[in-house]
Amino acid sequence: IAHHYIYWHQLFNPRQLLCLSTLLKGIDEEDDQVLKEMLLLSFSNSLNDNNMFCRFAQPRNHLVGIFARHDYHPKNDFLEGNLWGTEFGHGGFTGYWENLLKGKNYALMPYDTGQNSDLHSEFRDILKNTNTQLFAQSSAFLDLKSKYDLVITDPPYASNVNYAVLSDFFYVWLKLVLEKKNHG
Repeated sequence: IAHHYIYWHQLFNPRQLLCLSTLLKGIDEEDDQVLKEMLLLSFSNSLNDNNMFCRFAQPRNHLVGIFARHDYHPKNDFLEGNLWGTEFGHGGFTGYWENLLKGKNYALMPYDTGQNSDLHSEFRDILKNTNTQLFAQSSAFLDLKSKYDLVITDPPYASNVNYAVLSDFFYVWLKLVLEKKNHG
């Protein structure tokens, strides 16, 4: 609001609005709900990289999305990507779709690329190991007297990121399709 952005559509130029709304309409026409939600996931990733708040990252030589700084920071010279995707580049829907499919394939057959196949066969599936226990909880509640093979944490940002406010950027688009699930 301090930068005179009153409506969500002001964060996009007319070409981006046309491309994004065309893609979202196509996703909405998908009958399979699971596939529709997978497509929406790729779409939401594409939103991050296809708006007027993107910039060029000189050291990395590619586009950086709106939330690289975890805020709504207007750019004087924004960089416009290609929503549909290119052979080289960052932020295209097709690239995010391919990454999602790779993730789904990995979930079906996890593997460790750092293992020696002669010693460990094709892969080691830790999820099939009967001694494996997975916990999704705050690390503040770890029993420090217990022994753990691996603990992965995601510490809070020092800048106290307000994810609820940032998620509104995606919500205004996704609700157009997802709200029909409960009403239609």
